[in-house]
Amino acid sequence: MAEKQQLIEAIKNLDFNLLHELLDDDRSYMNVTKSLFLETLEKNIRKYPKLTAYEEVIEGSCGNCFRGFKGYKFRAKNCPSLSLLFYEENGEVIDLFLCDNFITCQDHEDEYIISFSFFDDQEVDFQPTLEHMINVQNVDKAMEDFYSLADKQNLNPKDIILWIRRHIDLIRKLKLDNFFTRNKYLAFTELKRTYFKISSIEEIYEKNELAKQALADFEKIDKNDEKSVVKWLLQNQDFSTYFLEETEGWKNTGFRTLSLEIDLVIDCSDCMGNFLLIDLHRTLESGLMEKYQPSDEYYEKHKRGIECTLEAHLRLHNKYLDLFE
Repeated sequence: MAEKQQLIEAIKNLDFNLLHELLDDDRSYMNVTKSLFLETLEKNIRKYPKLTAYEEVIEGSCGNCFRGFKGYKFRAKNCPSLSLLFYEENGEVIDLFLCDNFITCQDHEDEYIISFSFFDDQEVDFQPTLEHMINVQNVDKAMEDFYSLADKQNLNPKDIILWIRRHIDLIRKLKLDNFFTRNKYLAFTELKRTYFKISSIEEIYEKNELAKQALADFEKIDKNDEKSVVKWLLQNQDFSTYFLEETEGWKNTGFRTLSLEIDLVIDCSDCMGNFLLIDLHRTLESGLMEKYQPSDEYYEKHKRGIECTLEAHLRLHNKYLDLFE
């Protein structure tokens, strides 16, 4: 069997041991090392336990970056497809590329696909500049500073806020403060992930008085007047605990955990209003959504279900529509 056909069969059967043998150790694939390419491909395949092998192979070509480039789409029922471009030279496959815009003679527009990419500093031809190396050093120092917080007695939100203020200039310089901006470097991923998990803590701290006022307002309303409860819920939707998770007995201790590379226990007793409000809001809202959930007949007629919001459930039953005007 020719090498190319062996590769196709190995990919179809998801035989990664054979792929390790067939691909060349001295070549890069998708401009990264063979080991990283196969490791990443296998990791993305293993996300789908039912995907143990592909059932069919369809020839096609790239419709985007490598327009016209030939390759193959590997498909299996109810599983994500995998499209790979084969770069050949003198009859030998010397590179493979993942393709997100693969065109075949068959229409598979609704299928979902295996998709992944690599960071610039993972590529085999990456040449770091002096500025980049300095940035990496500064990022490492920022993370060392952050994880030193784990050793602090009675870690509280103010400590997290001070860390953000110490390093926010670096975070902004590297454009790590924008969730929708792609981070190009693996060396910066931990700092970006950390910042996005903790950046809301300042908001939680600053909104504590507003949350306490909202709780006081709730005590004043008639709990038997459902419309008043709904109105209060709608007025107080803009509070969140984000990534701070509950600990056992948190209402008494004020302790919450933040899960990153390590788990940080944070004493949030100075801003409990936010957490108590969210707990109450969640309990009341889930009770009302269960009360006004759609009927079985509705789900039979509407296969896509319903938006998972209190407003959508109430509108379905024509309840309190004036509150949504």
